[in-house]
Amino acid sequence: MESRWESILGRWPAIVLASLVWAAWHVGIQGTGQLGTDLAVVAVNQGVTGLFLGYLWSRYRRMWPLLVTHGAINAAPILLGL
Repeated sequence: MESRWESILGRWPAIVLASLVWAAWHVGIQGTGQLGTDLAVVAVNQGVTGLFLGYLWSRYRRMWPLLVTHGAINAAPILLGL
């Protein structure tokens, strides 16, 4: 999806748009039911992650860097005992 947006919007606008979609999707799976708070939390947490993952996709055009990064981010709290 980001590749198509990139051809229309340019690199960074496509990355930003993809990260917003990524963050919005996480409201449904991580939301608490308080929409304002949920939007703010995912915009910061998943939005920043989405920017980084979007950059990785734009740079490498391979899924492996994204999968490894996403897995590491998800595993960090477990590995750190949080």
